[in-house]
Amino acid sequence: MKNRIVFLIFLVFPLILFGGEKLWNGKNVRFIRVKANGCYIVVTTDRNPNSVLIKYTLPEELVKMEKKKDSLEINVGKTVVNDSSDVINLKINKQVVKKDTVYINLSPRKTCDLKFQFGVVKAKINFGNARFRNLSLESGVSDVTMDFTRAKRINLNKIGISGGVSKLNIKKLLNSGADTVSIEGGVSKQIIDLSGKLKNSMYLNMDLGMSMTTVSFDNKLPMRIERNDEVISSTTMPDNFVEKENGIYESKNFNNRKMFIDIKIDNSIGGLDFIEK
Repeated sequence: MKNRIVFLIFLVFPLILFGGEKLWNGKNVRFIRVKANGCYIVVTTDRNPNSVLIKYTLPEELVKMEKKKDSLEINVGKTVVNDSSDVINLKINKQVVKKDTVYINLSPRKTCDLKFQFGVVKAKINFGNARFRNLSLESGVSDVTMDFTRAKRINLNKIGISGGVSKLNIKKLLNSGADTVSIEGGVSKQIIDLSGKLKNSMYLNMDLGMSMTTVSFDNKLPMRIERNDEVISSTTMPDNFVEKENGIYESKNFNNRKMFIDIKIDNSIGGLDFIEK
């Protein structure tokens, strides 16, 4: 009996000391929100069969997970809240050490919406084949990579991305299967990779603001681009595109294609470069 008690103590003590893991079965949830401030966060969607797995080196009080009816909210990071005189002030600790890493694995059993709200973070989001319907990302002063390389069976309705002072890198966007992708850039650097498998026509709307954006694509991809540039903005168009009317361009293989990419660009004082692969 004593040996069993000693064994249990040694088994449980490391979990108390380091925070351990949190598990959740994902039953009936339709909405997942992940909030993060002041940390390095890694999100995957199908690493293991558990619906949500969180491994972290942050103190346990900084990683909170709460289930409310049909939604799950995960909060991570270094945030101090001071509530006085009906005013809430958020103070974010920007001095983040490398070991402050949060790993979150999401693979819900039911189709649901996924929303990220990032403050001062560096994040890598690796999308597998999880059942997501709509995807939303709100980014502050952050460095975010969204990777759809392994998302070969996922089909999203909509992706919405809004960035502040940030860096955004989207890999293999076509694998997302999204019907509509909306990107609003503030003062940011954006790299958008239009590669992968085109599952249906995709409508990409970009309001660039003051961002510097690079869009790479395969020259065999049927594309239509409608640009609205201000005087002090800059857009470099691909060589093989033909201007059909004022501000509207089509690739030479655009005609009579069932699936294509339709891009609408509002460029105020930013820069946009198209790069053919």
